[in-house]
Amino acid sequence: MAGKKQIQKFIHMILAYLSVAGILLGVIILWKNNLSYVKEKTRKAQSIQPKDFSVLFLSSYNGLDSLVKHEEEGILKALKSQGINCLAEYMDTKNYNATSHRQSIYENIKFKISEKHFDAVILGDDAALSFALNTQEELFKGLPLVFLGINNFDLANRAMQKPLFTGSIERVPLADCLNLIKFFFPKRKKIYVFADQLTSSVGNLDQFQEVKESFSDLDFTLIDMNYKSEAELATLISEISFDSAIMVMGYFINNKGKIYTEAEMGAFFYAHSNAPVFSVGDMRNSKGMLAGAYFDHTADGEYAGNTVIDILLNNKDTSDIPIKTNIKAENLIDYSLMEKYGLKKNRLPKDIQILNKPPSFFKDFNKVFFPALIVFVSCIVLVTTLMFYSLILKKSQATLRFMATHDVLTKLPTRALALEQLHIVVNNNIPFSIMLFDIDDFQQINDYYSPEFADEVLIELSTRLSRLKADIKLDIFRFGGDEFLLILYGINLNKSEPKMYYLRHALSSPFMYNGTPIFSKASVGLV
Repeated sequence: MAGKKQIQKFIHMILAYLSVAGILLGVIILWKNNLSYVKEKTRKAQSIQPKDFSVLFLSSYNGLDSLVKHEEEGILKALKSQGINCLAEYMDTKNYNATSHRQSIYENIKFKISEKHFDAVILGDDAALSFALNTQEELFKGLPLVFLGINNFDLANRAMQKPLFTGSIERVPLADCLNLIKFFFPKRKKIYVFADQLTSSVGNLDQFQEVKESFSDLDFTLIDMNYKSEAELATLISEISFDSAIMVMGYFINNKGKIYTEAEMGAFFYAHSNAPVFSVGDMRNSKGMLAGAYFDHTADGEYAGNTVIDILLNNKDTSDIPIKTNIKAENLIDYSLMEKYGLKKNRLPKDIQILNKPPSFFKDFNKVFFPALIVFVSCIVLVTTLMFYSLILKKSQATLRFMATHDVLTKLPTRALALEQLHIVVNNNIPFSIMLFDIDDFQQINDYYSPEFADEVLIELSTRLSRLKADIKLDIFRFGGDEFLLILYGINLNKSEPKMYYLRHALSSPFMYNGTPIFSKASVGLV
């Protein structure tokens, strides 16, 4: 039994040590992760020394356009890494495309260039590049001009024939989008393509005419979204049968001149379409398109920013930087619409990004979760171990208290408790009587039979006395040796008292020794 307790104690000690080690390990991992993050931010901050360079970003659209936001994100990521300042100007040609507006843009840029020195210009999309080609000598003379997001390849080639121009063209991922349609719905051959006729989209339409030649097995119908009422467009969309597919490229401009955002277009097509809708555009901020492919404008912006860095900091000549044509396209699918069109979650292209997927706690917080889990489990184990030891300690203390006030052999309270109890009953004026007795010739029993039998006599006598509590209200104490003290309550200590019979019987009954009854007598004192 003692060996088993030692093993249990050893196991609990090991658990306690492991718990403390687990807590320390979890805290160290969390600290290390946070330290790495802080060090990386500090390193980046220290490595960025402000440069005395300023760059103008001239965008064809306005600053609220999601495409422009992504381009700016990439540009600033690159330029800020080298401490280069950047100022943005927006032509807003989707909303204002008149000649008078272009003249106001010219005057605005001319004024700002006269007031502030710029070392390079980044041109966002076709309208900005066209503007720079027409005003290079007047506004941007001697400045490197880096373009991005260009759909009109002829315009880009024209720019590359002139000095100080370089940049990237935007190959609309039409083929990627059509391949997604064929992947998810291989039996659907009728594809309705919704496009616009904006100047900025002319290059997209040219690319579409080229790409569709590679998909001769599909039947295309091109629908112009320009300047239709919502009711007209809704009718066109709702008349398309479920066994077809829709591909959206460009923007919806209603008959009142309002240009719909990606989010508004997604909601509009979702509300009126029976067929699945695919997007050739950035659907990350919209909901309603099932899937699509988009040109990564953030990566395009970052490339433009890095090109400016090469020119300004590395003294690279624009003529040595060829036009970039291979900015990666990204495939997307809306997780929340997959069930509607019967798509299986385990049958997706490997490179596709999943939008609107329910958040995964483990994936989003894995760097924090597992160390925290180690700490939590270790704390639970440690607390459990400490509680176990607390119970053992309390039990041990209770055992020590019992051993200090009770006889080990008979388990009866000892003289000390007897005196305490007498003190209590006297102070509280509780009526009581005392019976003190010992076993006659107890030493002879011990010597003649055996010490073991003598112990059995004491145990048996204490058991008999304890049974009396069922009939008599009393407290029993082993006063010392073979002496016992009884405090009796509410009983008359004379022979005629019926309850005295039980006491006499307990004292006079024989004790059995190897089947032989052994009789003994007791000397009794009554108070």
